[in-house]
This record gives sequence, structure tokens and C-alpha cells, in this order.
Amino acid sequence: MWNTRNGKGWSRIRGEEGFTLLEVSVALMIVALTLVTIIHTQNRSVDLLTEMANLTTATLLAQQRMALLESTGFPDLNEAEGVFEEEAYHGYRWQERVRETPFESVREIQVVISWTEGTQERSLELVSYVADRTVTPARVSGGGQPAGSIPGTGSQSSSPGNQQQRGEQPSEQ
Repeated sequence: MWNTRNGKGWSRIRGEEGFTLLEVSVALMIVALTLVTIIHTQNRSVDLLTEMANLTTATLLAQQRMALLESTGFPDLNEAEGVFEEEAYHGYRWQERVRETPFESVREIQVVISWTEGTQERSLELVSYVADRTVTPARVSGGGQPAGSIPGTGSQSSSPGNQQQRGEQPSEQ
């Protein structure tokens, strides 16, 4: 109980123990804020786990499609798309693009895996380059340029037998 007999304000009567309403209210507010923070952290953790699982699945599916394209040898130029037939990968879509590069014996392969996460469209892109293994080394060196030249630059690589600067004539001995 509270006593106001001394005229100086509220003071406790001796022998009575307990908490005031204000103390209980503050303690409940602290507990409530702590619980809200813990629940929010747990929900965010579950969201991140789902996001990472989807990203891992998309990465494995992209690697699978890339391995399939690379195993066929030197791929033809094309674009294709589809969905994964397996029930475990329901909702994942793929797109494949095989493009030319500046080098006729090299192709760029692009695999894009898409899926919907909540209300957001997500995708993962994997790019690789495949060389035509049937091309001879002379043909790879630039098609008519001297061996050791860098295609498209007009310059030559330096090797122990070829160390002259551009514009300099070799010295005769």
C-alpha cells in the first residue's frame, strides 16, 4: 500500500512488498519488444534460407544445362527455352543462347534460369565459351597472320626469336 500521511508525497508503507504498476508496465514493454525482435529475426532467417535454396537449385540447373550443351561438341548458333519436366523443379524455366564471338572457332553459351520468388521474378545467368576442337593450330593463329601474332591487333607477341620493335629493321650480321 501507499501512504500519503507524511505529506511529502507517495511512499510505501513498511512491510509491504511488490512491484508498482509502472514497473510491471515497463517490464512487459521490454519483454514485448524483445519478442518482436526475435520473431522478426526468425522470419528473416526463414526468408533467407528459402532464397538461398532457390539460388542453389538454379545454379545446379544452370550447370546441368551448360554441361549438356558443352557435351555436344561445338554447338550451332541458336536460341531455345523451356521448363524443367521434373516435379522437384516445377516453376524453374531455362533459356539458352549460343552466340558468335570475334573468333570463328569460339562460341559463347549463355544459360539463364528464371523462377518466381513470392511476387518477384528472379533469374540466374551462367556464361561459358566453347572452342571448336577440330580447328588446327595454324587456323587458330589468326587465319593468314604469322604465327605469334595477336589477332585483330596487328602486333606480334614477343618470343626469344622475335624481339624486334615495330618499325625497326632486323640488323644484319
